[in-house]
Amino acid sequence: MAYSAEEIEIIFDKILERIEKGEALRTILKDKYMPSSRTFFKWLDEDSVKVKQYAYSCEQRADAIFDEMIEIADEAPEKYDTEFSKRVDGGYVQNKRVRIDARKWMLSKMNPKKYSDKIQVDNSEFTEQPLFPEIKKK
Repeated sequence: MAYSAEEIEIIFDKILERIEKGEALRTILKDKYMPSSRTFFKWLDEDSVKVKQYAYSCEQRADAIFDEMIEIADEAPEKYDTEFSKRVDGGYVQNKRVRIDARKWMLSKMNPKKYSDKIQVDNSEFTEQPLFPEIKKK
């Protein structure tokens, strides 16, 4: 299906809006009136402004997923072991842990500079120092 320039802008903006809310591009493009992934990436290839907009939306999606992790952690337990016991169901807690861990992993891949556990050490400023300066090389 051929799209007019106006249609491309409208559809592209809708896609970006949904990405910023946390949806995956693949999921969005499966919808009935959305373009194919080939068409979407063709739009990106043809317009460097769209590439920047898409990159920005992906950064916003990562932040939305981070916020979702906080919501998952903060939500009150809905289930208890029994009707009379106030102990939280262990399966419920484990489910929350898995959901949060999956999002943490995903964020570390989406935006490693911001969300990765890896610590970057920049030692380019330092020069090599001998262990024993009193011993001189011959």
